[in-house]
Amino acid sequence: MHRLIALEGATNFRDLGGYEAVDGRRVRWRRLFRADGLHGLTPADHRTLEALGIEEALDMRYGPERAGEPARLPESAASVHIGLPEAPGASLLETLNLGGVSSAEVAKSWLTASYAGYPEKYLPACRAILCRLVAEDAPPLLFHCTAGKDRTGFAAAVVLEALGVPRETIMEDYLLTNRHWDRGNREPEGLPREIYEPVFAAREEYLAASWATLDREHGGLEGWLDATVGFGTGERERLRATLLE
Repeated sequence: MHRLIALEGATNFRDLGGYEAVDGRRVRWRRLFRADGLHGLTPADHRTLEALGIEEALDMRYGPERAGEPARLPESAASVHIGLPEAPGASLLETLNLGGVSSAEVAKSWLTASYAGYPEKYLPACRAILCRLVAEDAPPLLFHCTAGKDRTGFAAAVVLEALGVPRETIMEDYLLTNRHWDRGNREPEGLPREIYEPVFAAREEYLAASWATLDREHGGLEGWLDATVGFGTGERERLRATLLE
């Protein structure tokens, strides 16, 4: 099986199958997908999504992002908004364009701090993804944001760890964005590359900041799922029964 799904209108569309869990089982192929923006999908891409059996794309973007670049899906699939209705503040890219970031270190610190808040900020989106996955007769599931890196990267990490995939493996999957995402022509003009590069890169310290919050404040992912997300032991067992083989 190929992890990267080759599309004309998206570059970071990946299958989360094949990863080994700690109990020796593996995540089923062609059941769970992560992606970047879907606003550029072509008729050929639609045929690919239809062949994969995707009926819904769970969109983690903010409301204005969806309005500005609406997902172009086949008629057989629906775009379901699970992101925040509005951005919680100016994005780092917007701050860069306004000259509000002076160095790569400032940019990295900004993103690291942002990731530390992901368990709270994207809790509803993660709950929606997990609940879809354990629904009876659930079809293959796709979730995405703009780059398929930050919000999508955190959600993928949550699902994979809930399945029992080790964090080392999850980090390897997270870093694949650096290989596949073409950045969508979003790199700002007139700024040194070293300043904006941290915005577009997947870096270990970013995802590690989310894990640090989970470990420090919730005793790890399972504690967060139990007490905060409301996705307890029974749901996790059903998730593993559904997605592991």
